[in-house]
Amino acid sequence: MFWIITFFRFILFSVFFVVGASAVVLSLMVGEIEDNYRSREQLRLMHRDIERLENLIADYELQIEQVKQNPEAVARLKRVALGIEPQSDDTAYPKAGPEEFAAAAAAIKASRIDTDTPLKSPIWVQRTMEPKFRQSLFVAGSGLTLITLLFFGSGPKRQPA
Repeated sequence: MFWIITFFRFILFSVFFVVGASAVVLSLMVGEIEDNYRSREQLRLMHRDIERLENLIADYELQIEQVKQNPEAVARLKRVALGIEPQSDDTAYPKAGPEEFAAAAAAIKASRIDTDTPLKSPIWVQRTMEPKFRQSLFVAGSGLTLITLLFFGSGPKRQPA
């Protein structure tokens, strides 16, 4: 019977002590957890920017290869990049105004998938960051740990037989 009571006291001590110590540690470390989520967001944004740069570099390298292979491509790029109008009398070139460019830009923006949604930290981290919740979590965890040590710290004394 003594071993059953000791085992039951050990289980209760372990559960209450772990819960109290975890509450204290969480109240002290929640700032670091929030920083971890912010760092993850910054890392995600950096990877996205690097991917955009790599895509731009690949596009520019492709255009350079096209210019090297086909010198007539320079004449086509001249009109787009520099705004120089071609001087052919027998060809009609359409003129695009600001309205057409605005409509095209709006269509491109609408077709893009928006991946710029910020990664938010979980609700429990946001709530635990508030000072009143942090302080109450620390006090509750400390109290639970102290009560656990007082009630379950020393085992029952064996009765001399």
